[in-house]
Amino acid sequence: MDSISNYSSSSKKTSEKKNIKEFLLSNLKKSSEEFDYIDKDADIPKDKDINEKIFAISKNCHEILERSIKALNEPLEEEKLRDIEDCAMGISELRSWIETSKKNKTISLEIDYIADYTERLKEMVDKMKFIDSIDNNSHDNFMMHIRKRREKE
Repeated sequence: MDSISNYSSSSKKTSEKKNIKEFLLSNLKKSSEEFDYIDKDADIPKDKDINEKIFAISKNCHEILERSIKALNEPLEEEKLRDIEDCAMGISELRSWIETSKKNKTISLEIDYIADYTERLKEMVDKMKFIDSIDNNSHDNFMMHIRKRREKE
């Protein structure tokens, strides 16, 4: 009887892991599509420097997304799956930050923080450590921005 319950438990975990992978894959693909158009917006000032930074951010995010999608197609340990979840969340927050900055017309003030945060996220992807390990001013600014945005909602 014990082996049946162990098999059932193992099967359930495998199914949950598969569902998480499918959800993450869908989320990452959606984020990738949205980053295709993030720099094609009339609300962005016609500033060459800002547009170049947004293009670089978009390119870095695409690289992060591609690496995460590729990793999802391989057998994963639970820890790596959590890292990819953190990555998806970080990318989603970056996208929201950019959209909010464009909407509030503060993109020119925040673009350097956004670019710095993107670079840090990319570095963490290289090390498979994500958001919770950032220790810099851009992360503090990012978290402050998120808190303010949530307070407004």
